[in-house]
Amino acid sequence: MGFTITSNAYLRSLYNDDRSFTKKSVRSDASNAQLVNADSRALTRGIKFLGKYDYGDEKKDTKAQQTKFYQNMIAFQDAYNNTLKSSHDSKDPSTKKLAKDMKKLTEKYSKELGELGVKFDSHGYMTVKGSAIDNIDISEFEETFGKDSDFMKDLAKISKKITKHVDIQA
Repeated sequence: MGFTITSNAYLRSLYNDDRSFTKKSVRSDASNAQLVNADSRALTRGIKFLGKYDYGDEKKDTKAQQTKFYQNMIAFQDAYNNTLKSSHDSKDPSTKKLAKDMKKLTEKYSKELGELGVKFDSHGYMTVKGSAIDNIDISEFEETFGKDSDFMKDLAKISKKITKHVDIQA
């Protein structure tokens, strides 16, 4: 697979009505189309959530604030990785192309993301380093992950296209 998923309340909230898709056993029994649909919708929710997140100002964040933000970023990371994986595994060429578009987008923003401790492996899977959130003020994430972020706007467009291309009856 190339990445790990930590099912928690934050990730389940992104999957909303599809919460069962946060469990490995359910994912292994689901069709690819079901996974693509659930994953891309969760990613879109994650993008919206981070767009509305209160990043605060440039003061020292409390440990509780850092922990909460890190858990939200891990949920976003998992939704991103799930979407990339299920889209890449799709038989639909349009969906596969959109997975490639996701990878190209992260390559375009790799410098900004890397400065925040958000890294990508050779397959395009995201890893959010916990040490980055401990060492960087949360407000610094707003430019890249907030509502006015070009990265997040572009990722939202891709995620919505993926959702539109999937035929869950397939």
